[in-house]
Order: sequence, then structure tokens, then C-alpha cells
Amino acid sequence: MTWLDFMFTLALAVVWPAVALHQHRGYQARVRAGVPGARLAAYAMGVITQWLLAATVVALWIHLARQWTDIGLVRPAGWQGWAATAVALVIGGLLFAQSAMVARRPETHAQVRAAVANYAELLPVRRSDLSGFSALSITAGVCEELLFRGYLVWVLSHWLGAWGAQGGALLVFGVAHAYLGRGAVIRALIAGAVAAGLYVWSGSLIPSMLFHALLDLSSGWMGYIVLAEDAGQDGQGGKVAAAAG
Repeated sequence: MTWLDFMFTLALAVVWPAVALHQHRGYQARVRAGVPGARLAAYAMGVITQWLLAATVVALWIHLARQWTDIGLVRPAGWQGWAATAVALVIGGLLFAQSAMVARRPETHAQVRAAVANYAELLPVRRSDLSGFSALSITAGVCEELLFRGYLVWVLSHWLGAWGAQGGALLVFGVAHAYLGRGAVIRALIAGAVAAGLYVWSGSLIPSMLFHALLDLSSGWMGYIVLAEDAGQDGQGGKVAAAAG
């Protein structure tokens, strides 16, 4: 490890969550005020930020000639790797099936809207939003897994051991979602635990990345299904903002 690792770990564990909280407050205000393109701008910023952070890790690994296996950037191999990939795909398929069921049952929409009210501003309400959210979902699947499950676990393993590192990285992953509220932290911890299990099982981040991306994509699709009808009534998503309180 080098001083660069210490600085980058500090950025992941402290600076990123603090900046996310500050930016999210301003973003909420813009969405609730009906600023055109507020969602797309936030999605674009998230995509750019995460790819820059992920690129920093890759550049560090190349510069220091480190092993890609240390951060899970290898193909799934053996029956464990392919089984973990299959599990990720099955879970993703079930999540999309759930969204499809909601789409076929309009009577469930009000209940789902209430469930997502605390973070409704983040969800897409137009087709253009859905495209941007999909790009962000794929980005989060790849980049957040590399950053938290790959890089951060590697760093923490030097001090906490293999299992302690997984636990510590999971905790930081939950804190990174604290700007969305306690419920989001709990969901992040559960999803992160599943992703960590897939990584430990397979030795590759690919199954974790698939699971994470499919989870976020299905969440965005379900959000669009139940919130787009509100956006269509007032043109700016005002009822969505009202539901979010």
C-alpha cells in the first residue's frame, strides 16, 4: 500500500458521502421547484463521478503493476464463478418480473408510490429520465462494485483480515447511501451483503456487478411505471415531489 491508497480510501469513506449529502439537498430543491432537466443533470454527474473514481483505481493498479485478482477484475471461473453469475441473473430476472407484475396491476401503483416517496426525486418520471437512470444504474453496478467490493475490501484486508474487510467495506457502502435516509441505508446493506457473497463465492466482481446493475435497473423501471403517470399530469413531476414530502 502507498499514501495514494490512504488518500483514496479517505475520499471513498468520508469525502464522497459528505459531498453526496450536500449535492442531494440542492438536487431535491431543483426537482421540487420543477427545474427542467434536473434529474438528467444529476444522473450525468453521477455517471461522470463514478467512472472517474473507477478509472483512478484502474490507473493505480496499472501504475503499480498490481494483480487484477486482488480487486476481482477477472472472469468468473470454475463452477463457483458460473453458478454465482447464474444466481445474479436469476435474481435480476425475478426483480424485473416483479416490476412487470406492477405494470400489469395499476391498483398497486399507489402503494408502490408510497413506498418510494422518500427518494422519489431520484427516480425517472419521463422516458428521457429512464435512459439517463439506466446509464447511471449500469455505471453504479460496475463502478460501485469495483470501488467498494473490490478496492476498499483490498485496502481494509491489510488491517482487518478478509472477513473484517468485507464487513468494513459493507458498512462504508451503507454510509455512502445515508443521504437517502435510514431505509436506503438498510437496503444498501442488504444488497451489499448479497453482492459481497457473490464476490466471495466466485472470486470475481462480474456476478456482483451484474446483480447490482440489474437491481438498480429494475428499481428505475418500477419507479418509472408508477411515477410517470403523475409527471404526465403536471408536466414537471410536481405530484411526485408532493408525494416525497
